[in-house]
Formats: sequence, C-alpha cells, structure tokens
Amino acid sequence: MDTVGRDTTDDEVLDHLPEAPSDAPAKTPPSRAHIPPPAFVEPALATLVDSPPEGPDWLFEAKFDGYRAVVAVSGQEVRIHTRSGLDWTDRFPTIVRALVALDLPPVLLDGEIVALDSRGLSNFSTLQRAMKDDQAALSYYVFDLLAEAGRDWGPRPLVARKARLAALLGEAGKTGPVFYTDHVMGGGAGLLATLCEQGFEGIIAKRANGPYQPGRCHDWLKVKCGNRQEFVIVGWSPSTHGRAFASLLLGLREDGALRYAGRVGSGFDADTQAGLEARLHALARKAPTVAVDSVPPAIAREARWVKPELVAEIAFAGFTGDRLVRQGRFMGLRADKPAGAVVLERAEHVGQAVGQPVGQAVKEGGSPMGGVALTHPERVLDPVSGLTKQGLADYLETVAPRMLPYAAGRLLSLLRCPEGTEQACFFQRHAGAGTPSPWRRKAVKEKDGRQIDYFYLTDAAGLRAAAQMGVLELHLWGSPVRKLESPDRLVFDLDPDAGLPFAKVKAAAVAMRDVLAALDLASFPLLTGGKGVHVVAPLGPGAAGGRRQWPVVAAFAKAVAEQLVEANPDAYVATMNKARRQGRIFIDHFCNTRGSSAVAPYSTRAKPARGGGGTPIACPVSWEELAKVERADFHTTADAPALMRRVDPWARYFELEQDLGAAACRVLGVKVGAGAYNG
Repeated sequence: MDTVGRDTTDDEVLDHLPEAPSDAPAKTPPSRAHIPPPAFVEPALATLVDSPPEGPDWLFEAKFDGYRAVVAVSGQEVRIHTRSGLDWTDRFPTIVRALVALDLPPVLLDGEIVALDSRGLSNFSTLQRAMKDDQAALSYYVFDLLAEAGRDWGPRPLVARKARLAALLGEAGKTGPVFYTDHVMGGGAGLLATLCEQGFEGIIAKRANGPYQPGRCHDWLKVKCGNRQEFVIVGWSPSTHGRAFASLLLGLREDGALRYAGRVGSGFDADTQAGLEARLHALARKAPTVAVDSVPPAIAREARWVKPELVAEIAFAGFTGDRLVRQGRFMGLRADKPAGAVVLERAEHVGQAVGQPVGQAVKEGGSPMGGVALTHPERVLDPVSGLTKQGLADYLETVAPRMLPYAAGRLLSLLRCPEGTEQACFFQRHAGAGTPSPWRRKAVKEKDGRQIDYFYLTDAAGLRAAAQMGVLELHLWGSPVRKLESPDRLVFDLDPDAGLPFAKVKAAAVAMRDVLAALDLASFPLLTGGKGVHVVAPLGPGAAGGRRQWPVVAAFAKAVAEQLVEANPDAYVATMNKARRQGRIFIDHFCNTRGSSAVAPYSTRAKPARGGGGTPIACPVSWEELAKVERADFHTTADAPALMRRVDPWARYFELEQDLGAAACRVLGVKVGAGAYNG
C-alpha cells in the first residue's frame, strides 16, 4: 500500500512529538469572492526500502492504513480525490462538513482518511466498516500542502510546507476530525521499533528540505513492520463447509500479464463474505486470466474464475519458493487502485535509495532507473530542442510509471538516432549481438518459417538502455509477449495529407470514437507527436476464441476504417495509395496486423521540434483535452513533470473488459474462425 504518514492519537507512542507551530490560521472574511478549488495533482508515492535512512536530512511520520486523499478546498466547496484521481467526495460527508467548517482559502491538501480501532491504531478493515456504518469515526490526517490561494507550494521545502499547513489548520488541526500530521526529526530506527511493537503498519521517511514530487520518488521512503501488498482477485475456490467461498485466488502483473500468486482463506467475517460473494458472481468468466499451468492442478480443477477487476489488500508472512503467498490474510478491497496498476513491491536497499538525487522518480514496483551507464551523456540527439542523451534518459525516467504499463512485455520496433537526428536514423526490429542486458529476447516464427529473435523490455532499466542506444521512438506490437498470437488492442492511425488543418484530424478521431462506441468498444485518443492522432481501443484480458486471432482483428479494423470511408469518401481513405490520399485523412488500420507496430504512449518522436519547447512526444489525452489542443505535437519532453501531476487520462484503459463482439463482427461482415497465424 502506498500511503504516507500521519500523527496518531496513541499518546504512549507519540507523546514525544513536537507541538505543531502555534500560528493561528489566517482566516479571510466569509464575504470573500468565491474562487474554485485547485485542480487535482497526482500524489507523491513513497518507495519501499528495507530500513530507515539515517542523518539530519530526514523527518519521520507514522504510516497509515487508510485511503490516500488529495483534497481541494475553497471555503464551502470541497473535492476529495483518491490517489488515482477518482472523485470520492460523496463517500465522506463527515469529512466534507469538517473541512467546510474550517472555511479555508483555496488550498490543495494531501493526507489520508482513516478510522481508528479500539487500540487507537488506523485499521483498513475498521475504515471500511466506518464508511458503511459510522461516518463519525472517520478522520482526515493532513501531511502536506500543495497549493494555497493560487500559490504553488510544491517547490518549497517540506518543512516550510508543513509549517504553513499547521498554521492554516490551527487549533482545529489538534482536535480533528481534520488533523495536522506531526513528525519527528531523526531517530527513524527507534521510532520504527516502537511503532511496530505497538501494532502500527510502519513509518514514512521524508527529506526535510525536499520539494513535492508527484509519482513514486526517493524523497519519500516507507518501511513496513510486516508484509502487506495489493493483489488482483482472479478467482475463488468453492467451500465444502457452507461458506460463500473457501479462498480467493490472487494474481500479480508481471511483464504485462497476470501471474498466479497464491490464495487467501482468512480475514473474512460473514458480512465481508456475503458482499464479496455477490461481486464475484457478477464478475464470473469461464477462462482464467492467469496461465492455467501456473495454478496447482488441485486448485485449478475446482477454481471459479472472475474478471480481474477487484483489488484486495493482503497481509502475509512472505512468499514460497514458487512465489506464492504464504499465510495470507484478507484486509479489505482497495477500490482506490485500478487492477492494471497492481505490481509486486520489492524493497530497495536504503543505501541505494538514499543515493538517488533529490526528486528522482522510480517506476511502480520499486526498481530504480540506475544500473545502465550512459556513454557520452552530453551528446545532442535533437539539435532543435537541445535534447541530449542524458535528457532523454531523464525524461524516460520521469514518465516510466505511466509508460511501462503499455510498453513493458511487448516486442519492440525502434527508431534509433545514435548520432542525433541530423545524422542517419534507422529502424531496428531484431535482436543482435549488441542487445543491452536489461532487454529480453523472444524467438518469433516468421512467415517463411524462420525463427528470428526480437526484443522487449520489462522495467525502467530497459528504458534507460533505450536512451543509451539513442532510441528516439519506441513502437509496440499489438499483443503481449506472453500471448503473442492474441492481440489485445485496436489502433487506428489518422494520418492527414499535408496542409489539412488539425481540426479535421480531431473530427476524424471523434467520428472513429463514435463508430467504435456503436460497436460497444470504448477508445482513447493519443496525440502522435507528429501530424495525426491514434484512436486506441483496448481489448480485455479474456480469451474470445477465434475473435482474438490476428486475421480476425486485422479484418475487423479494416472493416471499421472502411465504414468511415464509405460515410465520407471525400474526407477519408483507407488504402496506402498515395495518389488517393491527396486532400484526405488516411485511416491506417494496417498496424493491426501481425508484426506491425504503433508508437508507444509517452515515446519521444524524431520529428521537427518547436524551437526551445522540448522534443515532441506521443501523448495520451482525454477526449475533452483533444477538443482543446491545436496540434498533434502539442506535448513535449518539457511537459513531463506536468503530465505526471495530472490525472491519468487513460486510467480506465486496463479496467475495460471489452472485446470484438460476435454481433459486431457479423454487422461488419468479418469472418470468424479462419485460424490463428501459424507461419
């Protein structure tokens, strides 16, 4: 769980903490003109380490067991968002009323909503019961101030942000239910020992003078008293003793796919089992979303599989040699975290983590970008924007948490510009002797029967290796390595003829979205960083028989493109004939064939940069944002910090359980059952 610290009501443990600054909160008259609350910012996430850091640069807070909450307030208006940007304001009416009573100026707060058990400890199970039955038991512990009255507090040192936060909350921050989170300076090891003995979850260490860094970083570190981790529920085992189920079957995402991670059969009371039973039956599916051969046969025979949408928090003793949960206990469902973001947390050595520069981001899962040396980091790859090899590595490091869910575990086609864009650039698809060590090889059968080695990456070190090789563009296959013959997305590349205004490309994207929606497929827009837009429709993790084979997916994409051409032949064309493309938008559906690829979300582009504005990138946007932007290269590498702070516009991408429906295939005249590609 990626939550951060707070003050606690357990006087025996934290009575030595210093008092909050006594400055009274600066109140403004109730008659002030209303200003809307600040916009949501992606919260900072702590990196898991094996022990507390030492030295005077660190302050320490107790670690919570609740819901992370980024709260925007302006007087009587309150917005409560989860760590992923979901609006949960309506779920916490007592917290809303408490914040309204404070009559705060426009502020953006970061903290955690908790419920304390009989021992005065935050407890996730207690929190879930309180949300349902006893809202008065909820508290909001605030530990950071991100903005106030139009001023961005993020770049200021943490101690300055906390001092101002304490002043804003004043005496009310000591009595609650909106509490100021206090801390201690130094002595992390001793505090950890005390809190673990008292039953707390752990501690959070923060650089006292560090800025606020959205996303996972090394400015904030967490040390746990035991093993706790989110898992995706992939199925359940029936009970022979009259219970709703005997155990839940768990999964973790690895290399872009789910693997079986064990089962848990304790921690459920009668109400919890009843609630889970209804949700599990509603998500029932015939085929598993984990490899069947990874599940012990005795469990697989009786297993009931579900769509991988529910996230459970599990406390456990450790993992077996087969990487399965040992002595697990169910703590509750995590409705605030999408299943697509659940990965195994691995604790870094604290010395390695502390050695990272202040503000450096790391990928979800805890592995740093380091370990790959850059030669000639000063080499300029994009002379217009001035992007260097080091700058490319830094950019990829920043966006790794958003980029890797799409790029990891997929075969790559690379556009390499090792001497910069002013020299020769070239595409590379096959692995050779110089393939970097962080990358993995995959032998793939070609049409002529030959086995050719391709490559793929799995983590942030692989992205850094791409920077070392001068890779300015990463293009992805339409299927994951683990299911190479089962594509899991549709991509339509809307490529305008020279001179066509971008407004027409946006209109084409909306038209494509509407056609797909009529076929029960939700889609997402991607600014390509060049001239056009990609419209991407994810296909869920399930198996859909013949409808998920390459020939069928390619035929489906072609039929959809031809629907638009038939409706407006003067505006669109779906063939590669350049003569017919004059004055039209080419709907490139050919990237949905086996062996074809499309640019990765957040990849840089070897395209002409707008002078001084960074190198163009392929950037996911929402449909609302697409309506506002004026060009396909609107976002550049210079925007990386802001992009990481915004709500992820593709947050629902991995949650959608959609596929090529049989009825849609019939409507489009797509023949199903032609057989998968077999070389």
